[in-house]
Amino acid sequence: MNLSKFLNSVDTLSQLMDREQLTAFIHEIARSLPETNRTNFLKRLKNSTDSAGKEKDYKETDKSRYIEIKRKLEKIEEWEMS
Repeated sequence: MNLSKFLNSVDTLSQLMDREQLTAFIHEIARSLPETNRTNFLKRLKNSTDSAGKEKDYKETDKSRYIEIKRKLEKIEEWEMS
């Protein structure tokens, strides 16, 4: 599957998930990480949460939530390819 199709599928599926489901999904990704990748994963997760904390000051709309999720999934995809 090419990257564009893959990301579209990920975006579509992730939009159907609530916060708890996304949290569980991230937890499962973390469980399967080799030990050598864990520090980098935590740094990426922390960077995402720092950004999300700043955005909490603004009223979150469906569109901004979609953009945030898409950005996080792109980071995960970049991490998996590195």
